[in-house]
Amino acid sequence: MAGMVVLGIVLVAAIVLVAVGASREKRADEDERLRALRDWAAEHRWNFAEGDLRVPWRGQVGRDGFRVRELLTGDVGGLPVSLGHGTYPTRRVVTDANGDKRTETMTNHLTVLVVRMDGGRPDMEVKPRGVGSRLMRAFGHGTAVESGDGRFDARFQVESDAPETARDYLSSDLIRAHLDDDLPLWSLRQGELMVVRHTALHPCDLDEHLGTVRRLAELLGHRF
Repeated sequence: MAGMVVLGIVLVAAIVLVAVGASREKRADEDERLRALRDWAAEHRWNFAEGDLRVPWRGQVGRDGFRVRELLTGDVGGLPVSLGHGTYPTRRVVTDANGDKRTETMTNHLTVLVVRMDGGRPDMEVKPRGVGSRLMRAFGHGTAVESGDGRFDARFQVESDAPETARDYLSSDLIRAHLDDDLPLWSLRQGELMVVRHTALHPCDLDEHLGTVRRLAELLGHRF
């Protein structure tokens, strides 16, 4: 019996040590990520801020409890650009080994790309077309902007308060890029072009993010 008690203590101690080690490794990885973001900002002469940041576009992300944790700001070809990383909580019910249910909170990460566009473009948003909107469209009751390309309209839904004007920005190049899965979903509200990605902001992804916002701006008519 004593041997079993000792074995139990050893197992518990081992589990605690593994958990502590994993926590320290995670903290070290996070410190390295932030350091690399600061270094990138300094090298490219961008601004870097961290904390609970009150940016104007935070409420447009569409997630309850969303908070911006880090923010890179600079410009791409003269257009003001923000690359933000934030988190928001969600809850889920899980069942443990004994069959008991409990609620746990999960932290979700988002990277938000924001570009201040010039000119008077209409508010518009590209979304994936859901089953409901497909049925409405099949029966002729769709309210979204129709691009005129059947493949695009079957997969994507474009919403705008100015549908006729918005249609002018759905160029063949933009439509083709979406059909080839070369563009993320995006929105344009009051001149701010926004892309939301479900990941933290990692230094290795910065060039890709900047390429995305530049290409989207070009496809929406901006000339660099």
